[in-house]
Amino acid sequence: KKPPQDVNPRGVFACNELDLKEVQVYGFDYDYTLACYKPSLDYLLYNLGRETLIKKYK
Repeated sequence: KKPPQDVNPRGVFACNELDLKEVQVYGFDYDYTLACYKPSLDYLLYNLGRETLIKKYK
């Protein structure tokens, strides 16, 4: 299904009905939707996550 003709296909859409004060946990959506990432970011995210889990559950 195609969007209506007056919708910019390169536009960014947001939900302005979400009150983040009501959300206890939220995270970064790492899916290449808005940015292209360098391979070094994969290693950084993995290592930071691993270190956090080790410190928390060791």
